[in-house]
Amino acid sequence: MVRAAELLLLLLGLSGSLRAQLPPPPTVIINLDEDPELRWLPLKKVFDVDYLSKAAAEIIECIEVTHHG
Repeated sequence: MVRAAELLLLLLGLSGSLRAQLPPPPTVIINLDEDPELRWLPLKKVFDVDYLSKAAAEIIECIEVTHHG
């Protein structure tokens, strides 16, 4: 039991140090008062639109297959 607690503390310490090394996620301000064509433009500066489109298509396909057989 003591060994498990030591391992848990070690893993928690490692995860904290790894998290400290990661860069913070980007901050994007989306103004919902702007027209839809304009409000999402800040995302294009931060994210790869093609990658996001492909990822969204895969998620949608997975959901459709799961729920509709």
